Amino acid sequence: MFRLEYINDAGDSVYFGDQTLYMVDAGAPGHVVREGANFYFLSQKGMDGASAEAMLLKSPYQRGQTWAGVNVDERIVTVEACLVTGSLEEEEECRRRLINTMNCLRGGKLIVYGDTFVKAFPDVGIISGPTFKDQDYTAPDGILFFSFIAVVPGNFLEDFEQLSCDMVEVAPMFEFELEFAPDIIFGDMTNGSACIVNDGDAEAPLIVEIPGPVKTPSVTNLNTGEFIRVNTPILAGEVMTINTAFGKKSVTIRDQSGNERSAFNYIDLNSVFFQLGIGENYIKFLAEEGNDTAKVKIYYKRLYLGV
Repeated sequence: MFRLEYINDAGDSVYFGDQTLYMVDAGAPGHVVREGANFYFLSQKGMDGASAEAMLLKSPYQRGQTWAGVNVDERIVTVEACLVTGSLEEEEECRRRLINTMNCLRGGKLIVYGDTFVKAFPDVGIISGPTFKDQDYTAPDGILFFSFIAVVPGNFLEDFEQLSCDMVEVAPMFEFELEFAPDIIFGDMTNGSACIVNDGDAEAPLIVEIPGPVKTPSVTNLNTGEFIRVNTPILAGEVMTINTAFGKKSVTIRDQSGNERSAFNYIDLNSVFFQLGIGENYIKFLAEEGNDTAKVKIYYKRLYLGV
């Protein structure tokens, strides 16, 4: 059974626990025994497979049409839940907190906890609710059922935590075991390359962090030949960040004081803000200067079409 957590843009959150954590005592009708959270997840609709609109092309005199791909639709998620309290005062307090947190005037994200995973719907908007079923007289005292509806414009779930990969690291080749000192490992430098496996359901954007000193850095996807090259130096103590996410594409440089400036105007005109394809992605880092010493790091989150 899933557990959910909604966190709005102000940082306020509501956690919906597993419904098996509360029960109604059969020996005392209407008496509620509960553990942990006040809010419990009961059921959902819309978190599984996504829907899409077909894109078809037709030429004059063509019989039928040509498949050009799909446009993935936004996702509508409906959640049924309940509020379990021990007094009217507690019920009123929880209702107020729920309505304030799940405010349709604020954005947020919806986190899904499974037994073996944690995924998130980012950039969620509440479009209905929380709507309470106050007239449900069949519910025991202390249990109040409600529902809410959220829209996910980007449709996809993503990993809750970012994954990362170092572009420069030592690959162990052999090792000496010493009795009175730490073992010594001899290895080979990967020289700014990495293989990233994207086992999600769609192409995934990436964030590349390049610390200076480096001159004219570039990152290339060897699978496709696509590259991002920035024709500017990065000084010692500075960090360049490249973001390839749709709608968030950017190249910035942060100095030692934390001040950021845009470096978008230094991008090579042939650059492509590529994403990680499904499967193995061989990524290569190169620079005119600082190629062997730059400790480049890639961050990414896999995307999923449902749970």
